[in-house]
Amino acid sequence: MQPNTPIRYSFHFIQQMESRSFPDGLAERIFEYADARYFDLLHNNQVAVKREDYLGVTRDVSLAFVALEDATVFLTIYPLKEGQQGRRLQAGRWVRYDPETSL
Repeated sequence: MQPNTPIRYSFHFIQQMESRSFPDGLAERIFEYADARYFDLLHNNQVAVKREDYLGVTRDVSLAFVALEDATVFLTIYPLKEGQQGRRLQAGRWVRYDPETSL
C-alpha cells in the first residue's frame, strides 16, 4: 500500500457495496484500520479484514484490493462467514501480509 495514492473502485466493488447495503466509508475504514492483512494466492491480490457491525451483527468483513503504483483499486467487499478466515489460512489460500516488511 502506497501512502497517499488515490483509491479507485472496480465496477464489481460498487455493485457489492450497493447490493449488500454496506454503509459509505466502510471499505476505507477496513483498508486503513484492518485487524488483519493477507495476500490471496488464488486471486493474486491483497485482503484486509476488520470486525465491523453489519446489518445488526458484528462480523468480519473482507476487502480485496490491488495496490498499483499510481492507485489502490478496491476489487470487492463481502462479509465473511463464521470460520471462513481461518479456513482460508489453514488451506494456504491466504498468507499473512505485513505491508511494512513486504516492500
